[in-house]
Amino acid sequence: MTVETYSAHARQFKRHAAQFSARIEPHADHAEQFRLSFPDAKSGLAVSDVSKGGIGLIAGILVPRNMRLEVHIDPCEATGNQPLVVRVITRRCVLLDHKPSYQLGLQFIDANGPAEQTLVKAALAAEKAAASEETEASNGN
Repeated sequence: MTVETYSAHARQFKRHAAQFSARIEPHADHAEQFRLSFPDAKSGLAVSDVSKGGIGLIAGILVPRNMRLEVHIDPCEATGNQPLVVRVITRRCVLLDHKPSYQLGLQFIDANGPAEQTLVKAALAAEKAAASEETEASNGN
């Protein structure tokens, strides 16, 4: 008897490259379970990609799976110079290098929320702007 260990990791939504700075705070439900010795470790994080279902975040700390967080996206031109707060749940935490750096896979708790929709639109607009700049640069050479 053979056991198939195949598992399809299919994505529901297209990911858009993003470069937003952010900080995290544990949700009130998990605040007692997640405390950091160095409060600065919760800031200075980078949003690496955004989709309609969630965000990818590069962090210097390990965040446990199934932990609820609030991600505070710093204001920038792409977000209309407005700070955004999105509620997420950690689905994946992968060690990238030995600095340490971790890539967090975060799923939106309310994907239809206004902050989440604004973040997705901002990432899409930033990706399109970067692609048009790249096209102009290649045509100019």
